[in-house]
Amino acid sequence: MLGKSCSHRSYITNFIILLALLAPFIYPENPFKTVGKPLLEPFGEFFLGTDRLGRDVAAGVVHGARTSILIASIATMLSVIFGTAIGSLSGYYGGQVDNLLMRFTEFFPKTLPSFVFAIVLVAILQPSIQSIVIAITVVTWPPVARLVRGEFIAMRNREFVEACICLGMKDSAIIFREILPNVLSLYLLLVH
Repeated sequence: MLGKSCSHRSYITNFIILLALLAPFIYPENPFKTVGKPLLEPFGEFFLGTDRLGRDVAAGVVHGARTSILIASIATMLSVIFGTAIGSLSGYYGGQVDNLLMRFTEFFPKTLPSFVFAIVLVAILQPSIQSIVIAITVVTWPPVARLVRGEFIAMRNREFVEACICLGMKDSAIIFREILPNVLSLYLLLVH
């Protein structure tokens, strides 16, 4: 029973994502445009009816979901890239580099709670999609950096890394070709 309900949830989620991605084709007009009388009931001329200003509610929901998915995707990608860069450098080099980068990483969650910090950042940068992406990225990259750092510390003393050092491989090649592919399973944990 639990397996079936989980699969139904994934179908519903995928359907919502598909609707959001197809928003410009399903509702090509501006979602803020007045299209009918105010407060029309759902399932009539408009699937979810209209709001107090006569705008199509379904068009607003679908276009809003599209914007939310866009923001979440870009912010996640940026936080993973930035967190991976900081965490891999910190974990591979250790010592002073690790100390400096981890102090930098610890600064962000310690100053203010993440949600408050993101709101303050958006207010400072002027509310826009770009400022929301920046705020989410700034708040979410430190956990990624800490996880990647831990994996790099665990991997840097393994035999295959020591063999690469003995063969004279550059640090960048060891980080990107040898250690990082072994850390990729961690990203499944982060995304899930």
